Amino acid sequence: NSVFAIGSLSKQFTAVLVLLQEEQGKLKINDKVSKYLVEFQPEEFENITIQQLLNHTSGLNDFGSGLLSKPGKEFNYSNKGFRYLGELVEKVSGKSYDENAKELFAKAGMKNSSTPNLFQGKDFAGAYTGNSMPKRLADKEISVAAGGILSTVPDLHRWNDALYNGRILKPESLQKFMEKSSGRNHPILGKMGYGFGIMMNPQKPVAYFHTGYVKGSPSLSIYYPETKTSVIILSNIADES
Repeated sequence: NSVFAIGSLSKQFTAVLVLLQEEQGKLKINDKVSKYLVEFQPEEFENITIQQLLNHTSGLNDFGSGLLSKPGKEFNYSNKGFRYLGELVEKVSGKSYDENAKELFAKAGMKNSSTPNLFQGKDFAGAYTGNSMPKRLADKEISVAAGGILSTVPDLHRWNDALYNGRILKPESLQKFMEKSSGRNHPILGKMGYGFGIMMNPQKPVAYFHTGYVKGSPSLSIYYPETKTSVIILSNIADES
């Protein structure tokens, strides 16, 4: 029952929330983000699409203003991009990210997952860092949509089972989510394909996965579709290096 900060495993939940909005006709992933958010209306950002935020090819600079690369050209991992996707979900749905996430958790049968603002403080595996978690996970520098969701090992198994077996998204939406639309060089795992908030390995066996890290709490979720097997690792202590 221990509840952990899952870091960037949160990104796949945000990506699914965006695709659910598309299914309802409230956006299209090829839309320019500037159609919905004023922050993208300056000329430099006006051509960035929702899809480019989802697969980290927007060129957004997490640690400064401006762009690192021309939109659509290069993979630059961006927490900021997913924070904006969370704001986009709120804008088009008319509901807070917390409300949208709570509905998604219920749909997947996740009984002990939460966003920081809704967390009741039960069974939290606090990280040994001296920081106030989960409150700080909702801060802009992390943001719930990019890395702030709280979950458990059994709930993440339920999520993988529901998501990859078609109980959350329509088949065409799930295909968009899983399809390699960019690639990254992971600092530990090497060359990977990237879909929408999810990575895939280029060799056998087929696997969809993501790593996560917020200070003190590393996480890993892997799903092997051929055997319908999940591997979930959550921790609340980590050597910073």
